[in-house]
Amino acid sequence: MDISAWGCPGGTFIGQANHGGGSCQISLSYDSGVNFHVIKSIIGGCSAVDAGQKDWTTKFKIPATARPGNAILSWSWINYSGGPQEFYQNYALVKIDNPSAAPGEFETKHPKIYLANFPSQQCIVNEADSTQWVNYPEPGPVVDYGINKTDAG
Repeated sequence: MDISAWGCPGGTFIGQANHGGGSCQISLSYDSGVNFHVIKSIIGGCSAVDAGQKDWTTKFKIPATARPGNAILSWSWINYSGGPQEFYQNYALVKIDNPSAAPGEFETKHPKIYLANFPSQQCIVNEADSTQWVNYPEPGPVVDYGINKTDAG
């Protein structure tokens, strides 16, 4: 399977304002961003790097169920500390070449991303409970568990 990207999707994060890490999801959308389906979740420690440590990196694979064609790759993150927990999201346009994908299989095997603090969603992350990372109720087929680290100056 081949994937090519337009723009500059990142894979390394430097330890600045990481808000103690948090939880994040990597997902794909085939409908112009209306629905994102999770290919990997990182619960706790996502992007957390203490001062003086190596940059944070993560690896993920585009699943064999991913359909060919244009898609939006998303990295969404809910911080651990540094104020109220907030939902962040970054995107990259990608083109996936995978002629062996079965129609409809991707959406049935990969849950939708966890959305929080949007007016149209019922899930609200409790600001008073920002001493825990978000544990996704439907994390998808690939899950990494990290640890939370603090911002060090």
